Amino acid sequence: MTASKTALVTGGASGIGEAIARKLHAHNWRVVVADLNLTAGHALVDELGDGAHCYPLDVTSETQWQTLMGGLAQEGITLDLLVNNAGIGAMASIEETDVTLWQQIQAVNATGVFLGCKMGLTHLPKSPSSSIVNIASALGKRALAGTCAYSASKAAAISLTESTALQSAQQGYGIRCNAILPGFIETPLLLVPPAAVGLRPRHGVEQLVAVGQPPVPTSRRRRHRAQDAALHLHHVVAFQHRRAGDLEVGRPRAEAQRGSPGQRRL
Repeated sequence: MTASKTALVTGGASGIGEAIARKLHAHNWRVVVADLNLTAGHALVDELGDGAHCYPLDVTSETQWQTLMGGLAQEGITLDLLVNNAGIGAMASIEETDVTLWQQIQAVNATGVFLGCKMGLTHLPKSPSSSIVNIASALGKRALAGTCAYSASKAAAISLTESTALQSAQQGYGIRCNAILPGFIETPLLLVPPAAVGLRPRHGVEQLVAVGQPPVPTSRRRRHRAQDAALHLHHVVAFQHRRAGDLEVGRPRAEAQRGSPGQRRL
């Protein structure tokens, strides 16, 4: 495979992350799927084939981030895009949220994004063609009564995006940092009633679920597919790279593999 660019997607084994990995790979990107679910991760990269890789990562652990980045460097893999997608959610109001539930959601959705942005600024090439994209949520801008911890964590992700972008600009790194704020996404656990997957209707650690959005009733809300969020991310990244002069990024794999005189190769 001749890849034009390389992307790391956290939580890339399922939901929005899987859709992002598929979309980028289909458009001639090498993709690194980083996830705790190695069974699903390896199944995905086996399906995608050449140019797809799976690595273990707990986004709340700085040590695991450092190990992953060091391992990629040793293998000669240079990242052009880091997608902070990994996230968890639970339906609970502020009165129903205990400290344990609060801290676990913040650890993944806020601290995980913090560490991802920090590693991105350290390890991505200092170039306008380098990008960090954080998958936040519309609930980070407009909370619901039942999304106390989740909305707070996604608001933190949005703020981290702004701070990271400003730091990169002030230091002259050239690395771009953007956030995507999906609405309710049709991930498997969003569509399945909580009782069907052993979840209680109220708060508790057992209610933590790895999803693109929290499992809330969607009858009155417009739902989107994970592929919609992936398509939006691809548009954002392709636009950024076109501005940076990387015209090969964004071409479908079948077209890009035919090559061109000015094609960049890894």
